[in-house]
Amino acid sequence: MSALLVLLTGCGGGGGGGSASGGSDGSSPQPSSATASSGATGPASSSTPSASSAQTDDHGAPGSPDAHGRQSDVLARVKGNANGSCQRVAGRRDTRSGGFVAGPFDQATSSYGTKRSGFARTEVRLYWIPEHARHLPGLTVTATSGGRQVRLHQRVVSDAEQWKFYDSRLRLPAGGTWTLRAASGPDRGCFLMTLPQR
Repeated sequence: MSALLVLLTGCGGGGGGGSASGGSDGSSPQPSSATASSGATGPASSSTPSASSAQTDDHGAPGSPDAHGRQSDVLARVKGNANGSCQRVAGRRDTRSGGFVAGPFDQATSSYGTKRSGFARTEVRLYWIPEHARHLPGLTVTATSGGRQVRLHQRVVSDAEQWKFYDSRLRLPAGGTWTLRAASGPDRGCFLMTLPQR
């Protein structure tokens, strides 16, 4: 999840529009599971340190959630739209749609269909940063493509310094263009991701 840390710490350059390198120099903490709620029906975040190992110092990450728990500083730095209409993600690491920033789409599309340790060939890992983070009721992602539908429900919340997000794994059974509709509390977003046919 070093790509998420690059986005959140503002080191990705260009407003988060896909030019981030995704590297980590080890000075930033890795995301950790912050909240787990019983009844989760989706995959949990994987291989993250425990909450007790999370650092409390933000190491200069720009901004912070406002008094209402809105993560507007993160959303403002990423290209996309604020109205929630479906946003194409081709060539971008992170993209904004409505009340979400999601990514890393460049890694998801390049790794789809390949053999990777710990992942099915048809699995993509994406993070979802909602605007409203004071009370996170869970994430629902509905993915549709050519008559196929995949739905993920997840209640596990992760964090990277002062920012909260959902870390998900989606199994998408075929390549092609997928419409990903995300919802968490009042936040909505729509992303169009094209996966290779392999």
